[in-house]
Amino acid sequence: MAKEEGKKYRIYSKKLEGKESRTYCEGEVIAENERDAISKVSANKRLSMEGLSAEPVGQGCFVASAVYGDSNAHEVSVLREYRDNVLMNSTFGRRFVEWYYNGGGERIAGLVKGKGRFMIPLIRKGLDFIVDSYQSNRQVNSSDNK
Repeated sequence: MAKEEGKKYRIYSKKLEGKESRTYCEGEVIAENERDAISKVSANKRLSMEGLSAEPVGQGCFVASAVYGDSNAHEVSVLREYRDNVLMNSTFGRRFVEWYYNGGGERIAGLVKGKGRFMIPLIRKGLDFIVDSYQSNRQVNSSDNK
């Protein structure tokens, strides 16, 4: 049996539950690119391709992981949720995410980890602002829905 070529992707779906949108991991697949990964999971699980997103496994949140020092940090998880629930809902946001995962984020993270370590406190303040604002809005929206 031949080894499957490509990268490993994690596939996410967005589902509306009541008035809240939730993101779920639908699984992992090896594929040539994000679209191929989404297509494979869509066909396998009989899901519409619309609303699915793919993230290369082990390659997400490059800058946040560099700034917080751990890809499993709470702030990194919140930023992933922000990406899925806010950025992926606008044309500009989707284009930014596409640029980020097509090498932009990795290049910036490399700069930050290398010669740009002095920028970590400033970038962290910006990311902390996004995390705090998103969490506050999320809490306000969930209390409004009760």
